[in-house]
Amino acid sequence: EAGEGESARAAEELESKCSELEAERDTLAARVEELEAARREAEARVQSAASAASDGEAEATAALKQRLAELEAAAADVESRHAKELKAQQSEIGRLEELANAANKAQREAASLIEAAAASDQHMQAAEGARKQLEEEA
Repeated sequence: EAGEGESARAAEELESKCSELEAERDTLAARVEELEAARREAEARVQSAASAASDGEAEATAALKQRLAELEAAAADVESRHAKELKAQQSEIGRLEELANAANKAQREAASLIEAAAASDQHMQAAEGARKQLEEEA
């Protein structure tokens, strides 16, 4: 009986140990399922984040292209205005050069008229002197 009692106790211990191991296995299986679910959720988040990043990159690229187009248009506008201003300045310079040339011509003509007037005055004085001399002689 002692052998049977030990055998029964050993069997009970084995059954108890088996029950503990089965409970532990069930706990571990549940934990594995939780971890698998967490892994799938993490993969989905990574995929979602990658998709969002890709969308964000596409949006950023589109925004940068739009800004570049705006800057190019602004640069073209500035260049156009600069060209118009330069043309206007060149026209003004040409007009001022024409005025300067006309002023120089008028100055030369005035100098020529002054010389002619001085020569005419000398002739008048000479003629007056000759007239007085003729009157004195007569």
